[in-house]
Amino acid sequence: MSRVTRPITDKVVFFTSLIVTFMGSDAVQAAPLAIPITNYNFDAQSIGDVAADGVIPGGFPNNLVESVSNPRTGTVTVQNVGTMSKAAHMVTTQSGTGAQYIDTSFNTGGATLASVDFDVNIVDVPTTGLPQATTTYPQGQAWVFQTFGAGPSAQNRVFRFVATPTSGSGGIFAMRNSTDGDLIAIGSYTEGQTYHVQVLADFVLQTVDVSLNNTLVAADLPFVSLTTSMTEHFIFQNGVAGMTNSVAIDNIVTAVPEPSSLALLGVGAIALLRRRRKVETIG
Repeated sequence: MSRVTRPITDKVVFFTSLIVTFMGSDAVQAAPLAIPITNYNFDAQSIGDVAADGVIPGGFPNNLVESVSNPRTGTVTVQNVGTMSKAAHMVTTQSGTGAQYIDTSFNTGGATLASVDFDVNIVDVPTTGLPQATTTYPQGQAWVFQTFGAGPSAQNRVFRFVATPTSGSGGIFAMRNSTDGDLIAIGSYTEGQTYHVQVLADFVLQTVDVSLNNTLVAADLPFVSLTTSMTEHFIFQNGVAGMTNSVAIDNIVTAVPEPSSLALLGVGAIALLRRRRKVETIG
């Protein structure tokens, strides 16, 4: 069966209307058609505070049972990192899958399009021994930004954005392949540099477009699972015992078109719902 896709140029034009541009530490200027649902920027907190502006820090050692006898070793604090002012700085020396995470809870409701923007700096990550290795990238996954939504499957992943090392000074940004769980490279990173990531999710076509530093790098990537909305960003580090995994993230904005814009497109109004936080299995 053939699939009719919207022209990439059309999606990019609409994507542009959803992008949130950050100007200074507190000023946020949103394009007219976008309603921000999340805006986690930690600017109201002090340097050294536990990052808590809408996010919930936590973590798993090697397994949930072990978390009692071997609690999480790591911190998520507000720090100035590189060019990022008051970012959530995630640092751990814990081993295991999902050694440390920050979690969120929100709902994009019935919107047919949603954008996710964030800034990330891969400061210093292990180069070998990381969990969740794939065929293409056997070094493992150092840091993951994973978004869940409502839908019929157990986990309902919209997308999974990954940083995987390829050397001691850098690596690859990639998206999870929905067919086999492998990774699709979309760009590279250098440790210590800040990158702006933008993801546009289309709930009609069940696809995402991805931009790095405002340049489109991937289009029409299928959702990892069938989903009908976004309800959670689950952001985690994988760890190697005794080795530092250090990543900073800031300006996590999720936005949808305003209701009047959707009405012009023949789409119903947005219902902004909040659900209970739900623990998801990392996979």
